[in-house]
Amino acid sequence: FVTLFSKLGQSLSVLVDRLPDSRCLLVVTFRPGSDPPWPAITRVGRIQLAPLQPADVQVLLAQLLAAAVLSPTQQTEVVARAEGNPFFLEELVRAAVSTGEQLPGDVFDVLGARIDRLDEQDKRNLRTAAVIGREFSLDLVEEVAAGARHRRARFDQLTALGFIEPTLVARRYRFVHALTQEVAYEGMLSGERKQLHTLVATRMAVRARDPEQDCDEIARHHLAGESPLLALPFLEMATVKAIRNHTLYAAHGYLIDAMRLFEAEAMTPERLTRCVVYLLQAFPIFHFLHKHREYAGLLERYAPKIEALDVPAVLGPFLAQRGHRSWVAGNYTEAEALLQRAIPLCLAENDPVSAAHASTMLTWLYANRGECATGEHYGLQALRYLEQIPVPLFLTFANVGLMFCAAFRGRWSAALKYAERARDVGLVAHDDGMASFGGAFLAWVMYERGDDAAAVTEAQTALAIAPTNYFKGWSATYMAAAMARLGQAEDAMGILEQAVGYAEHAGHISGYTLVALIRGEARIYAGQFDQAQQEMGALRALALTIPYPFVAAGALQVQAECAVRTGRPRQGLELFRQAEEEFKAIDAGHRVAQVRAGAERASSAEFAQQQAIDD
Repeated sequence: FVTLFSKLGQSLSVLVDRLPDSRCLLVVTFRPGSDPPWPAITRVGRIQLAPLQPADVQVLLAQLLAAAVLSPTQQTEVVARAEGNPFFLEELVRAAVSTGEQLPGDVFDVLGARIDRLDEQDKRNLRTAAVIGREFSLDLVEEVAAGARHRRARFDQLTALGFIEPTLVARRYRFVHALTQEVAYEGMLSGERKQLHTLVATRMAVRARDPEQDCDEIARHHLAGESPLLALPFLEMATVKAIRNHTLYAAHGYLIDAMRLFEAEAMTPERLTRCVVYLLQAFPIFHFLHKHREYAGLLERYAPKIEALDVPAVLGPFLAQRGHRSWVAGNYTEAEALLQRAIPLCLAENDPVSAAHASTMLTWLYANRGECATGEHYGLQALRYLEQIPVPLFLTFANVGLMFCAAFRGRWSAALKYAERARDVGLVAHDDGMASFGGAFLAWVMYERGDDAAAVTEAQTALAIAPTNYFKGWSATYMAAAMARLGQAEDAMGILEQAVGYAEHAGHISGYTLVALIRGEARIYAGQFDQAQQEMGALRALALTIPYPFVAAGALQVQAECAVRTGRPRQGLELFRQAEEEFKAIDAGHRVAQVRAGAERASSAEFAQQQAIDD
């Protein structure tokens, strides 16, 4: 229970950290002395709940005494000891009615004393239920009791005493208050708790109608039980299930527990293989939670062992994933080498999915590097591999990569076709993440070719179904880009500031460079010329290092536009001409047309400026 409560606190802390990026209000209650470990920042407010007023205490006491009798002296003592706490008042009344003895000191003592006065069978049933959880099935409690060679559970007395209450579901009960469950749980010796956790896990596994049913709960009980290693297969199943449902924070928790168990024993070749295969299957957790650095660190930790193991069936997909991580981090030379190594290893082991993964990332890499014809080759190759096993995630990624290869060269028909296919893969698979991802990049194609109204509509659709912040980020970014050109620059800049900061903080450098360019373009429409100039200088330096020539030339284009709009047409003309040469080098014809038009405006502005001086 303590472990679970700690994890809940960690999850709340993660949620609190993400609130500045969301339009959400989080309300949480804490008992005195159990303050949350969050900083005293301005966005966190504290409301101290005052005790009940004396009049309210008397109303509650009258309701409690409708079915009980206390002397005036006992009533006075109960009210004084409760100090306006309604739950404490209720428990003190029950304690006084049941014993008439001196009242315990605080609510934990009250509950502990009441539980201790139960007969052994009721006490055992209550503690078994506390191990299962706040809500529990009578059938499961009875099966655990039978497994422990105890009598069948009876809950009438526990219900009458106010410890538990029936739910709307037949033969299901819940603890009236979480504190009751906590005290019942903590009242057991450690060995008894572990034994009960193991019995609960065993019975739940037997009762499951399919392997995934209750796998997360079974894993939890085994982790707290006598043999924590028994949790491993259930954690693996729970991870897969959570990834499929896009409950990725839960999946991340399962993975951390599983990796700890994997490393708890000596890494034989078989155990190492199982561990790394599991880690590779879990990559959506890290990628779609933007935990790129954490994932890269895990992979690098195992890289020497996998290289030494020299098992192509594992090494190929492992290299593909390492190459993907290097691409995310903007290390294109390293990524290219890893991905090129991966493909023949995967093909030799008849692993078309991993070969498609590596080919897909080469598609993105070469598109980013301005080698779009080469990127297209690898994208079409990835689609051929996926004809054997059509994995929606890689089908979506491959089509988006091909979309980039087409869009960077202004081939709108092909770009729209691939983006629509990427979106439709998710729709057909009922995968909101992939459908949102494909729809977001379809919006970007529309934005890039100048169809801003259509881009906003498509991005809004993608945003509405996006299951995590990762997917929301892409659709919101491209929606905001089009909004800026449609006269909503102020609203757009707020969205873009968050998107750029999110990608940069997460270490998704390849994504950051593109969204930072889009933010720079939006600053023009917001009139933020000085800031755009400064940011584009730094962005261009980064893009030249990666290299990402489309972004590098785009940064020049933004700087040129800013120069013209701030009365420096000659500088703008020079920058437009330089951008034209760089766009021509990567066959970005539509951008060449844009900068030529910009150069003409700069020339006209320079001429007008010179005429004004002469006059």
